[in-house]
Parts: sequence; structure tokens; C-alpha cells
Amino acid sequence: FGFKQRGRAGDKIVHRALGWMYEPYHFGKEWWFGMEMARVLLLTSTVAIFADECYMKIFVALFISLVFMVVFTLNAPYKRRRHNLYQAVSMAIPIVSLNWAHAGGWERYQRGKDGTIE
Repeated sequence: FGFKQRGRAGDKIVHRALGWMYEPYHFGKEWWFGMEMARVLLLTSTVAIFADECYMKIFVALFISLVFMVVFTLNAPYKRRRHNLYQAVSMAIPIVSLNWAHAGGWERYQRGKDGTIE
């Protein structure tokens, strides 16, 4: 039952095997590791299932990104402020680019007959 202490007390084998996963997080915020994996899975694999049209896929991806950004900012799971900042920036970049695409920013670029962007 050493794993119940999140690798901090108890079995040394469990601590050596899993302690690195919990080290960067505040106590009780270790669940963020799983949430981050779920976010990446949703954004890379399941967006195509939710909608057929391109603009709806962008909207679904934007919605997923915004939900996870709100959860992240309300919890700030990392011990170091720098790690929270890096994670926030890495989550904000897709949100900004998805907003740009959803607003039609990508429509003004067209490919010519030779494949170059005009």
C-alpha cells in the first residue's frame, strides 16, 4: 500500500519507480499528470470524431483547450511558478492559433497551381 502515499512514504521500490511523477506537483495536485495526458489525447485523436466540418473541428478543439486552460489556471498544480508559466504558455498557443483559424484567418491564403501559397 505504499503507492497510496504517492511514493513519498512507505515502500522504497514504489518511491524509486513512481516518485519522479509526483515530484513537480503540489501535494494533492498529482492528478494533473493524467489530465494533461487526457488533454493531448482529446486534441490529437478524438476531435475528428465529434464533427465532419472543418470549422466545427476547430470549434471543438478550441472548446477542449479552453476547458483545460480554465482547470489549469484555477489549480496551478506545479510547485515552481516557472513550470506553471511554461505550461500556461504551451496551452495558450493552440488557443490563439485556433481562434485565428476559427475567425477565418487561414482563408485568405490560397495555393496556386504550382503548389505555392499566394
